[in-house]
Amino acid sequence: MEDAAINKSLQAGDKEAFGQAFLKYYTPLCTYAHSILRNEEEAKDAVQDCFTQLCNRPDLWPRITDIRAYMHQAVKNRCLRILRDSRVYMHKLDSYIHLHLTEQPVQGPEILKAYEVQESKNKLAQVFSFLTKKRVRAFSLVYLEEKSYREAAGILGVGMETVKTQLRQGRAIIRTKMGITSASMLIAACLYKLLLT
Repeated sequence: MEDAAINKSLQAGDKEAFGQAFLKYYTPLCTYAHSILRNEEEAKDAVQDCFTQLCNRPDLWPRITDIRAYMHQAVKNRCLRILRDSRVYMHKLDSYIHLHLTEQPVQGPEILKAYEVQESKNKLAQVFSFLTKKRVRAFSLVYLEEKSYREAAGILGVGMETVKTQLRQGRAIIRTKMGITSASMLIAACLYKLLLT
């Protein structure tokens, strides 16, 4: 289907045209998002989220005169928000670690305890560095804030299956990269909450 036909059909509310737009533009948009984010998974997530949001808002379709340009701008904006949010997260993490690394030096038996705590912090930071910002947020909502999948999906603006997928893939990455079991993952999640405060 040609661009003009997709645009015209989409403006008329044709769901099949939306599917055609997805098939035609998904891969090029992922490539574009990857050029900004430099992370394949985050790029795919960004594009998928943009399409999902537009799919959930058919009331916007009649106002879109060029779906390719619209999605290009939507993906660009999403990627820039992801970069901004990751910089804020890294700044908080750096501040937290700096604050706790520059505390008063400990002596005697406290040295071992301080070392173990610092090792836990380092491992935790390493664990979460393997996850995309979205996966970290999904972990936080479900495991720390004890939100249901449906509630987390509403907060994140994605489908419930996307939340489940983010959690499943995140757990797999943590198990693969760090050898963390599900019981210790919960402990890591609790420690992560400390990083956010």
